[in-house]
Amino acid sequence: MMETQRLLWVRNNQSKLRVGKYRKLTDDHDGAPKIGKRVVLPSTFVGGKRYMDGLYFDGMAISGSVGFPDLFITFTCNPNWPEIVRLVSKTHLKPHDRPDIIARVFKIKLDELMKDLTKKHILGRVVAYMYTIEFQKRGLPHAHILLFLHPSSKYPTPHDIDKIISAEIPDENSQPKLYNLDPSQRTTEQVDEIKQYLDCRYVSPSEACWRIFSFPIHARRPAVERLYFHLLGEHSVYYNDDDRVEDILLKPSVTESMFTA
Repeated sequence: MMETQRLLWVRNNQSKLRVGKYRKLTDDHDGAPKIGKRVVLPSTFVGGKRYMDGLYFDGMAISGSVGFPDLFITFTCNPNWPEIVRLVSKTHLKPHDRPDIIARVFKIKLDELMKDLTKKHILGRVVAYMYTIEFQKRGLPHAHILLFLHPSSKYPTPHDIDKIISAEIPDENSQPKLYNLDPSQRTTEQVDEIKQYLDCRYVSPSEACWRIFSFPIHARRPAVERLYFHLLGEHSVYYNDDDRVEDILLKPSVTESMFTA
């Protein structure tokens, strides 16, 4: 509902806005309304195509500046985290009954994880990073994190990577306590495709709560300044649907772009 209202606001407030090339305005004197195209969904709308395209190019710019990412980390929300269980158990609810708590706890833990990675450098000195938040399966949030490490902190060989990664199932005989700790969290050879389909079909309101709280769906460092490709007379000019071409061309800023201002 909230996203629908935002889209409605964009439609009602942007429907009269047009954008056209400066050279086209100076060559055409029949009237501004016939020139340019309507701005349907701006890049400022979170989640829109232009918004996501901009983030992609920002990420490519960072990679082009500091090199390829060194570590890919996935941080997934666990509804059985003690912080979540403690809060929902007071009201005899299940974690999925309180998506607001899930969103808040995940955000707190994600912020602390990023501090450990980028401030305390627990995996090495970080010179750049980026992450995005996604919601899959039962709607639980998870973050995909890319870390760009300083040359002195890189992991050049598989042996070096194995020093910081541990992914194994405890042995049933030698580690029975760990093996039986929480069987529901382990991956076994038994695959129930019907159950997987049902789990993926279920949609949780966790993402809605995340948006309501205005939590970011991405982050990156260093910052990226977006510059338009410059050609003389080809920069974009924004104007209202009922503006006259003569009035548009009289504006002092209409001849300026980010490079010439």
